[in-house]
Amino acid sequence: QRDPRRRQLIVDKLNDLKREFETRNQYLHEHIADPALRDILTRRAYEPAMRFFTAYEQQFLPAITAEQYDKARVVLETTLSGHFDEHRKAIHDSLAVAQKGVSAFEQGAEATAELLTTLHIVSILVIAGICMGAGWYLKQSIEKPLSRIHELFQAIAARDLTRHVELSTTDEFGQMVKLANEAVDSMRSALRSIAEQS
Repeated sequence: QRDPRRRQLIVDKLNDLKREFETRNQYLHEHIADPALRDILTRRAYEPAMRFFTAYEQQFLPAITAEQYDKARVVLETTLSGHFDEHRKAIHDSLAVAQKGVSAFEQGAEATAELLTTLHIVSILVIAGICMGAGWYLKQSIEKPLSRIHELFQAIAARDLTRHVELSTTDEFGQMVKLANEAVDSMRSALRSIAEQS
């Protein structure tokens, strides 16, 4: 650049870029957990970038300032370009390493999701089994006494007052069976009294 003001703007911009790059490198060094990725970004990409900035400051900029444009072009096309390509290759390599890490993370997440899905299905089946077992038990605990009481009432309807229902529970069904047995005994006694009086 032949305009000194424009040249100074570019110099200032590159100096800002260098400071920003060094700050970012320190941050990456402190915060990247994967050692391979950290090495690529904080060493293999950082070192050629720093050589680029050094060559820029010590070779390219002095040649431009001295208006030795042919020398500046040679530095640009060889030294600066070589350091930049080395830096860019390291960045490309870091993307491949990061992609492997993402793939491994995705596989782990997929395996975890499959495990949780399986556990969820097993839990549903266990709960359904428990509910079915509890339902069957409840049905049996209601159906058996009702069936015996039903048989007793059928016998009464058929005028058979000799039948009794045996039920050893003390719940509502047990009380109902006891009252039904007492009712049968009372009817039998009443019929026997009527028969004796006639």
